[in-house]
Amino acid sequence: MGGWSGERTAVRRRSVRLGGLDFNQRWDLSAFLARFSGVHPLRRVLTLALLIGALATPLLAAASAYQDYRQLRTLGQDAITHLLAGKDALMPPTADSGATSGGSCVVAGTATPQPSSTKPQAGSKAPAASTGSAGSGSVSGLKVPDPQQLATAQREFATARSEFQQLAGLLDVPNPTLSIAGDVPSLRGTMSTVRQLVYIGDDAATVGYDLTVAATPLLTRLHNGALADSSQPLITAKEAAQLRGAIITSTTLLGDIQRHSGQVQPSQLPVSACQRAEFVKLTGEIGQARSILTQVPALFDMATWLVGVGQPRHFLIQTMDRAELRPTGGFTGDFGVLTLNGGRVSPFTLRDVNWVYNNTLGNAAPPVYSWWPFGNWGLRDANLSPDFPTTAHLEMGLYQRYVARAIGQPTQVDGVVQLTVVPIAHILQITGPIRMADYGETVTAANVEQRIHYYQNNFTAIAREDSICRVNNASKTATTRKCFTGELGKLLEDRVRHLSMSQLTQVVKSILGDMHAHEIQIYVTNPKIESYLLGLGYAGRLTTAPGQDSLMVDQANVSVSKASAYVKVRMSDDVTLDSTGGATHNFTMSINNDPSVDPTDAAYSSITTYRDYVRVYVPRQAQLMWANGFDTGKPVCWEPTLTDKPKTKPPKQFAKLPKCPTVMFGDGSLVCPKGNYAPGPNMTTGDGVEWPVDDTGFPTNDRSDVAGLTMFGGYVTVPENCTGTITLNWYVPHVAAPSSAVGAKSPAYTLYVERQAGTEIPAAVTIHPSGAVKSESHRSITYAGVLEADLMLTVPRPKS
Repeated sequence: MGGWSGERTAVRRRSVRLGGLDFNQRWDLSAFLARFSGVHPLRRVLTLALLIGALATPLLAAASAYQDYRQLRTLGQDAITHLLAGKDALMPPTADSGATSGGSCVVAGTATPQPSSTKPQAGSKAPAASTGSAGSGSVSGLKVPDPQQLATAQREFATARSEFQQLAGLLDVPNPTLSIAGDVPSLRGTMSTVRQLVYIGDDAATVGYDLTVAATPLLTRLHNGALADSSQPLITAKEAAQLRGAIITSTTLLGDIQRHSGQVQPSQLPVSACQRAEFVKLTGEIGQARSILTQVPALFDMATWLVGVGQPRHFLIQTMDRAELRPTGGFTGDFGVLTLNGGRVSPFTLRDVNWVYNNTLGNAAPPVYSWWPFGNWGLRDANLSPDFPTTAHLEMGLYQRYVARAIGQPTQVDGVVQLTVVPIAHILQITGPIRMADYGETVTAANVEQRIHYYQNNFTAIAREDSICRVNNASKTATTRKCFTGELGKLLEDRVRHLSMSQLTQVVKSILGDMHAHEIQIYVTNPKIESYLLGLGYAGRLTTAPGQDSLMVDQANVSVSKASAYVKVRMSDDVTLDSTGGATHNFTMSINNDPSVDPTDAAYSSITTYRDYVRVYVPRQAQLMWANGFDTGKPVCWEPTLTDKPKTKPPKQFAKLPKCPTVMFGDGSLVCPKGNYAPGPNMTTGDGVEWPVDDTGFPTNDRSDVAGLTMFGGYVTVPENCTGTITLNWYVPHVAAPSSAVGAKSPAYTLYVERQAGTEIPAAVTIHPSGAVKSESHRSITYAGVLEADLMLTVPRPKS
């Protein structure tokens, strides 16, 4: 239609004749009225009716459009209000996050969103005013919702979904007025944007509803105490399947949301600038959220397997004493079987490994470990490989053959977990001190290792422990000297069971950190989980990656003493790269045996000589060029360790050996400032015979127990107050650029230094780049510090 012509009473219309009047010409209102009065009455009535109808149609259409607009706006605002109320029910806004869901971004023209009215159930109290907290604890600032909040969220999401679907129906099948609005160029973009937003709202409400319904059983039990109640499953197989299905559906819906949001023009959003910016921010994160959710089903399957959903899982748990260092971190003095059923932890008991020691009398270690000096090889000595999956298979085999039936536990276990005292101390930092009333002790993170050693090694403490243990240990799961440790384990387990969700989150973070440092090592029989742990660096498997260099130094204290508590070890590796892509290593490791460093642990053993089996693991293609410092097993002299008995005669087998001189080993492989090089009794034979001083030299063993790695190993014998030093020089080809074995997108050189659990070794590493591939700084790469986790050093490629 055209606009007004500029004259108040004149207007141009299409050619229409009403009652003999021609409307195709300019007409004057007064003239029209005069002429109209002369028309036949019947024709006047018909003409007036048609005129009123012609004028009423656009007026009624305008009224209908306004009414439709009001309906759409009200319904849309109400749907958004319920959607936000559902979100707030699950994640109540805190005082510092804004008064409403949007903070300062309030839906235009609306009051603060209010949840749907509800009637409290019989016997329930009216909810208190929100203080930003809910549930029994929080996870990273988010509270675990209680049952009432979950019910509210379900109701709000359901209402929002219903209203968004009504809106979608009105927009998908619009009345004629809305159809015309969609055809108007100036409104077409806005109508399209509104339609996409409605679809997004419908999908978002569906995601919220489905996930809330599926997660309600689990969240309700978590709210009531995650671990405290072991009488019922935390989650059943049916509930797990429902939750998994909801996650998959939500992933699909997020894809729809991402597609719809891509068709939204932010400039067309009928919202404030603040809300528009928030919309742009959130839509930008949808892809990442969907990517994460895509991985959730596989992770969910792993988690449900791990916690025993549908079938109980049993794991062999072993604690390690790092004061008696062994290949995976320490002597495995205590063990137990942990059962997880439906997400719940069954009561757990630590047992003294010596309780089943006699079951393996006469058993020998596998041939690849022929260096192991003790007979009766069993569960307590099975952690012979620094490659944890290898050790785990050894442990599981021994457990199945010799241990399971003896302790009345399942013969098959689903994995092995070994840990040092370090994770226990970290957990005590979260739980707080534990009072052991029977012993009059308070165990803290700072003293837990010292108190365990005291009750396991001090004769006075063991005698006191014996009197307590006879009363408390009716099940005879521990020998006398391990009762304190077993009781501490039970008290700590009970304390962890009753931690809040916030504290449990701290425990999980602490465990992950200790897994990264190998203070906790885990192997599971589920190949998908094991592969996932390997990808994260948590599997404890030694690296055999091609195109990179590696170094792992492993020690085994076979001194029958707690000497590892005071023996100090240092190591250094000087690496020179050449123009062909090879790396030459000059490695040294010093072992200082000074009992005065820790006289308490030193007093627990009469053995003063430190006998260590050292193995150095390097890439398969490594070539040993020179070495020194290992005990060759070839005696050179004999002298007694008891200096107050100089007339002691040597055993018959050593009678022909000369007496040891005051100064020996001019190569520095063994230095004893006090001049006594005698190693004393060899505890591996148990006959009390004092052994001779052996010569030092090359490693005596090159048989690797880890596929894909070369190993140089042998004994290092360090008498009291002496320092032993081993030196190794080897060459590794094809680990640096320009070798084709190194990927074009990889650094020019990568050295991966792996840490042995239970150790705190100061290390110094220097890498000298070759002339062919200089580092960006054209300088050597250096590291100096204590190895607290695996270390990766790289030489970057020069910038082109």
